[in-house]
Amino acid sequence: MELEEQLDYLFKNTRSHASYFSIGDKDRKQREYSELHNFLEAYDSIPELRGILGGKDEILSVVTRGRSFALPDPPDIEIRRIDGSRAGLEISELVDERSISKSEKGEDPFVDWDQKKLVDLLDSRIERKDKKWSEDFEAKVLLFLCDEPFLGESEVRDLISDHSISITHFDSVIIFFSPNINAETGEYFILK
Repeated sequence: MELEEQLDYLFKNTRSHASYFSIGDKDRKQREYSELHNFLEAYDSIPELRGILGGKDEILSVVTRGRSFALPDPPDIEIRRIDGSRAGLEISELVDERSISKSEKGEDPFVDWDQKKLVDLLDSRIERKDKKWSEDFEAKVLLFLCDEPFLGESEVRDLISDHSISITHFDSVIIFFSPNINAETGEYFILK
């Protein structure tokens, strides 16, 4: 495929709102490869993530799981360590679904994030992602990717600073931000 065809494919298969992490979003296999790319970007940026999943010298392989790869999902990414243990990384987006729909219709996708909206979204996604796991892993991590305009690390910290998010079965839950107008490259927020 020529470069021009590849670019055309990506533009047709990528949504218009909060799209930094969603290249090829409408194509399942491309989305699963995109998840691997997003994981690698987060892994390089978040020291705590390396501490939980293992350093590069401790990792034997990184496996993308899902329908396209004939391995059960969750997790989206399986880290197999040299010592034989496994860590699972589930990836989700912190994005307002109605904004995506509005953007696709040509409407203004602006979201006024408040504490209730953010906490409810995080609680529901964490609960939903937690229930799906069928295998045991030595470490379970949920990584939220956030490219919402006007929702960077400092806004999240302010909105949830006095609220506890219920996290039971994950060893860590991390929000990783795109370099949008309110976030620097590699910014993240650790919920647990």
